[in-house]
Amino acid sequence: MKLLALVRTYRELLLADFAVNPNADARFTLAVWRMEHVLHGQPGVVPLALRRVSRLLNRVWLRAYIGAVIPPQVSPGPGLRLAHCARGLVLHHTVTIGANVTIFHQVTVGVRDKRPIEEQPELAAAIHDGVYLGAGAKVLGPVTLGANSAVGANAVVLTDVPAGAAAVGIPARVKLAAER
Repeated sequence: MKLLALVRTYRELLLADFAVNPNADARFTLAVWRMEHVLHGQPGVVPLALRRVSRLLNRVWLRAYIGAVIPPQVSPGPGLRLAHCARGLVLHHTVTIGANVTIFHQVTVGVRDKRPIEEQPELAAAIHDGVYLGAGAKVLGPVTLGANSAVGANAVVLTDVPAGAAAVGIPARVKLAAER
């Protein structure tokens, strides 16, 4: 029963993702990412076998071919759009991603301190629904990107970005919707 629920969740998430990702490479990247996330920490023989397959796909497809580091703990919401197949995407294991987020290539979302993982903040970044992360953007947390906010190409975000605002530059300056 539980395995059927996992399959149903996986299918629903992929259908939402595929609707906004026409590229086959992006779809396969999402399928591997979602499989790893859905199976992460699940007990049983079948999930164990599937986890091994997903781990192999992660190493071969995501890391070697796409050049992305996406831990299975990262839970993106439905409708995730990966422009350019998430090439070069690097995510910290504590990142949360909302629904209908767009992520371009060479994006890094992580932390800015050098403490060991056990001592780092509980959350690197909270990316809310509808956020747009431009090519090469760096989000170094702990920060929150509000709903429908945008991070420009190559921007380095070190502070929170309110809902509907844009962050551009190095370090990023936040521009509210009224100022744009």
